[in-house]
Amino acid sequence: MRPIRAFVRIVLFLALCLATIVLMMLGFAVLRARQASQQDVRHWTHKRFVRFVKRVQAVMGLRVNWEGQFPDKPAVLMGNHRSYVDAVLFPVGFPVVYVGRIESKSWPIIGWGATLLGTIWVDRKSKDSRRATRAAVRNRLSEGMGIVIFPEGTTFKGPELLEYRPGMFYTCAEEGFPIVPVALEYRDPNIAWVDNAWFIPHAFHHFGAKHIDVTVRVGNTVNMNNAEALRSHVRSWTEAQCLEMRRAFDKHGVDAWLRPYGITCCGARAGLVETMSDCHSIDHIKQAMTGLDLEPDLATYFDIVYGPYDDRQPTGGTSRKEASLNFARSLAGASLLCYALDVKDRHNGNIMLDRAGRLVHIDFGYMLGRTPGGLNFE
Repeated sequence: MRPIRAFVRIVLFLALCLATIVLMMLGFAVLRARQASQQDVRHWTHKRFVRFVKRVQAVMGLRVNWEGQFPDKPAVLMGNHRSYVDAVLFPVGFPVVYVGRIESKSWPIIGWGATLLGTIWVDRKSKDSRRATRAAVRNRLSEGMGIVIFPEGTTFKGPELLEYRPGMFYTCAEEGFPIVPVALEYRDPNIAWVDNAWFIPHAFHHFGAKHIDVTVRVGNTVNMNNAEALRSHVRSWTEAQCLEMRRAFDKHGVDAWLRPYGITCCGARAGLVETMSDCHSIDHIKQAMTGLDLEPDLATYFDIVYGPYDDRQPTGGTSRKEASLNFARSLAGASLLCYALDVKDRHNGNIMLDRAGRLVHIDFGYMLGRTPGGLNFE
């Protein structure tokens, strides 16, 4: 299944790229014929690009956990560089231009599209090219556009970062351009395109996964007139966030809860099951709430029993925050158990809620393929 999924995704991605390139070329021709202003052309281009980015995320199975918010006004967005996937993680609300390596310009389809979007290509081995890039960036920012740049200059597996190249920090410090640091980290660190790996085999392998999980954490806008202090601050913040996100991804185990209970064997086909104390069935709770003219849902029940939710509440005790966490952990544990053992006949009469807000399942008469009435479709 994985090779088929990868093949389909890559074909769809290339088709989407080609369709977008054709659409943009036609759109540019129409805008030119209408003598549209440069600002109108850029806004039209940006809308097409954001739509393309969101479609690519869907096609490739990207699951993005967004933390923080991109700025409303144009800025220099500086992210650490892990993979070629990084480029579709900046769907900001203002027109942007990317700074990319000159080696990528010659790539079929991808390079063509990036050039059409106005990417500033830089040959990092050439001092003249670096100087021209800084001038182009200065012009774009002065014209009210944003910039997306990866100051490491190349991809790196991490979790640490490479040194940030200083050129752009001097430009921003001298001109007063704002920088917004962005930290990117993937659940699978091997998606990093490093060690001279061939692009197609690498992409084929990773796009075959059911999902690609990535966290994008956006920092606060930074303005400094000292270039080295600016570079140190942005890099230190980004590296700290990447290390923290890596630890979160690498954390072992599942934060789940299950309620084991005892069974006393009384014979070859009989036994006594431990009584569940301090529990009520979901069915009983909803019926009681209906009798009191209350909305029969668990959110209302939790509001009544534990009070309103406040994220500032400490964990532990009987706070609403703790009860909500207990509910989530027990739901995770019960879901895994019911899936693994193929537990059937789940309804509100045999799902209980204890005093701490945790779910407790009872009545396991139908499991491991046994179903009520022999109907195996639950």
